[in-house]
Formats: sequence, C-alpha cells, structure tokens
Amino acid sequence: MVARQWYFNATIAKSDDPNARATTILLPGSSANTTIVVTKGDLVIIHLSSGDVTHGFAIRGYPDVGPYEVTPGQTITIQFTAEQAGTFTFYCTVFCGPGHSGHEGTLIVMP
Repeated sequence: MVARQWYFNATIAKSDDPNARATTILLPGSSANTTIVVTKGDLVIIHLSSGDVTHGFAIRGYPDVGPYEVTPGQTITIQFTAEQAGTFTFYCTVFCGPGHSGHEGTLIVMP
C-alpha cells in the first residue's frame, strides 16, 4: 500500500493455497478510494510506503493496529489477524497537509 496526499493506493492479492489464511496488500496500487475486503480470521499483511511525505496508519476498531509512521523511501510491514467482522476505517495518523482530514480508506471484514 502506498500512502500519498491524501489517499491510499493498494493492490490486494490472496494466496492460491486454500489452507492459507492470508491477504497481502502490495504496492503499487490502483484506487484513490481504497476499500480492502478480507474474511474474518484472515492474516492481513500490509507493506506500507510513502509516495511523498511522512504518513501514518491506524485502523479504528483495531486498537493493536497502529499508529504506525512511514517516511518517504521507507517501507514498513504491518501484520494482524482480522478477528472482528465489520466495517472499519483506516486513516493517516500523521498530519500530511490540507487534505489530511479525509485521508482514509475502508477495511471490510466479512464474517
């Protein structure tokens, strides 16, 4: 996933192994309105980088996921199990400019 002013770009890939419970979000991405859909119990792995300025990442409703910070040229890996079904907002936790308040995406965890 690449964080940019003021959106997240993500490409999502699932393992071909039917026993694997992993969803990996890889860069580069394709959408300014990022929605990530996973299944409850999936291992979610996010490789987060910044495409311009320092950004942050956290997920409302998943208190153990964030806040993280990533600087330009750096990639960090965030890993968690999607244990709670529902719709959650992920967002930038570092002020990144005038569009910061809308710098967010949606995580949907299916039951």
